[in-house]
Amino acid sequence: MITPIIVASHKPYQERRSMPVLEASVDQYGDGAKLESFYRRDRNFGQAYNEAVRWTFEEYPDCERFIIANDDVVLRPDTLALMCEDADRLDHQGIEWSHIAARFDRGAYTLQNLVRNPFESEPLVFEERWIAPVFSMIHRRRWVDFPPINWGSDVVQCFDMRANGYKIFVSRAYVHHVGGITCGANAMADREASRRWLAENRPGLVDLI
Repeated sequence: MITPIIVASHKPYQERRSMPVLEASVDQYGDGAKLESFYRRDRNFGQAYNEAVRWTFEEYPDCERFIIANDDVVLRPDTLALMCEDADRLDHQGIEWSHIAARFDRGAYTLQNLVRNPFESEPLVFEERWIAPVFSMIHRRRWVDFPPINWGSDVVQCFDMRANGYKIFVSRAYVHHVGGITCGANAMADREASRRWLAENRPGLVDLI
């Protein structure tokens, strides 16, 4: 079964300097995976990935799992194997997971970041309240759309997934995160825009971001 790896960006391909490295690592280490890249110039993070996921549902109707990724990550030889093993183990235990997210080494201060959560945790798969989907496997039937914002869309999605009764995990899998900008170019402006959208549409979640 093919595992789609979905990347969406506001930058055209020629401006995504890290993308060829991701492609090379998927070609080399992504046995059973296919990289699908989307350019969405007039979309924010949430809108771009929602559109890409809907396309994936139509293009891969029998695929139960897919991966969303930033365009600035590099796989290790065991990244996909470990992530699939972790998903299989959770399925075998009857756990309804929605995200199983890779660890990384730069950006996004979640417990996926090895700077915050050092190496002794590497053999463990553990539940988290929210993750950054730098490279994250998602269960098709438990997908929830991102809100149409750049900053904090992943936090809100995780909140909604947990509200639906699904669990979120950090995998043993690891990717190197170069740390570019997949969607959005001004973090402070994006954060304020997101807080305004949440205040108008999801006022109870403003403090999440």
